Amino acid sequence: MKYLYIILLLLFCVGAFCYNDVVVVDLVPKNASPNTSMQNKSNSSRSKAVREFSHKSGDKIKLGNYGMFISDIGYIYSEPKPGAKILGVISYQDVVIVKKQQGDFYGILLEDGLSIGWIVIGQLKEYNIEVWAKSKQETLLPEKGIKGYDKGKIPQSNIVLQSYSYMKTPYVFGGTSILKGMDCSAFVRDIFKKLYGVNLPRTARQQATVGIDVPINQNLMKEGDRLYFRYKNSYIDHTGIYIGNGYYIHCNATKRGVSIDYLWDKVPSSKLVAVKRLS
Repeated sequence: MKYLYIILLLLFCVGAFCYNDVVVVDLVPKNASPNTSMQNKSNSSRSKAVREFSHKSGDKIKLGNYGMFISDIGYIYSEPKPGAKILGVISYQDVVIVKKQQGDFYGILLEDGLSIGWIVIGQLKEYNIEVWAKSKQETLLPEKGIKGYDKGKIPQSNIVLQSYSYMKTPYVFGGTSILKGMDCSAFVRDIFKKLYGVNLPRTARQQATVGIDVPINQNLMKEGDRLYFRYKNSYIDHTGIYIGNGYYIHCNATKRGVSIDYLWDKVPSSKLVAVKRLS
């Protein structure tokens, strides 16, 4: 069954509706806990403002809030009530845009950009991150988000946009969870699965065997090339993704999560041993 919910990446890229670009704005107050429930009745005025789809700021239109499905698998319903018609299915860590809450259900934006589907509240985590649409050609990204992001130097790309889903994911060696933490190879694996539908092996050393070799030369490297490094071992022990202009994105222990760094700095360039491309 074709999924009828809209993954955040698709909203950025496929032009399902007239708003081509997306703005994500963190609205958590300085004195608020990141885990503050959006269902807290004492905060109803703020919740109403957060979910007000018609709210406009200049030429930006708010779409909703960033959300993530946290159960193994679930259904998207046509109405916010038990027994309603099933529109589609959704699986663990799928990203959606939360439009509103009604009773025990969250309303999420469907792929037509207008319709609403409904998911049981306990299966979805809503974040205090707003998603905005802008009709201009230039995509506006948060000033603060992925560590190292500089809109003046780093090209906007589908990889960078998708990576905003991981901007609060901590680095955990051996981890594979966007919520609890992941390591470098899990991050690369996740990005390639979501963007390209490619199932890469689990570890960096295994991933380095997949694809064609690309010379380690900035003039020959392209956005989406996978980078493999030897930092602490005689074998490949780290990986990232090239995003253009000499920069790459990776999940790493030094920055405690996902960050963008300059590949040709002394340390990373000296540790880079392989570049791989799907085809």
